[in-house]
Amino acid sequence: MLVQFLNAQSELRQHLMVTLFFLIFIIYSLHPNFNISIRLLLPLILASIGGIYWLLRLQMKNRLIVAVQSIEKANRFSVVKRKIAWVLIPFLLYSILTLVHFYIVYIGNGEVVPLAYDYGLGGLLALGFNFFLHKKWQFGICNEGIIIGSKLDAKLITWECVKGIDYQSNKIIISLKNGISIQQLEITNLEQIKVFEKLLKYKIS
Repeated sequence: MLVQFLNAQSELRQHLMVTLFFLIFIIYSLHPNFNISIRLLLPLILASIGGIYWLLRLQMKNRLIVAVQSIEKANRFSVVKRKIAWVLIPFLLYSILTLVHFYIVYIGNGEVVPLAYDYGLGGLLALGFNFFLHKKWQFGICNEGIIIGSKLDAKLITWECVKGIDYQSNKIIISLKNGISIQQLEITNLEQIKVFEKLLKYKIS
């Protein structure tokens, strides 16, 4: 299985790529709303596209092929306990960029309603894709660490990131170190939970 290392640098790159996509649309909106020459805006747009390409190249290098030892379909929302800052800060950033985009169009006497439709359609597509990934979400173990995510977006948490493991009846709580956006993993109601427990005890002894 091809997986991507889950670390702070990887997640920051993903958020930076999304931010650059926002900036491309915001910069381009200056052309029709303020009659700014596209020739003046083109270097900024090309620089943003170049930044996305560079970040994407870094993400492609941050991957590894692993041999899965055990894997099972799981519920992402019950397994992953994310750190609030990694949820709140990106949400605020994207919200501010969206408001800036609408404000630029509004003060430029542009059409706000079509922009709202564009964002609404984009939001629905994002929710649909997220729902698709969630239906394929998995939890697994390999030699290099713990695998979480869908087949299309599998992430690897290396053993070095594991802070501690609490084995309870029909539940395994995995605490993770700083430098990662996930605080802990709570493994429960899985058919192979005893297999996972045996593998984890073997890996983290």
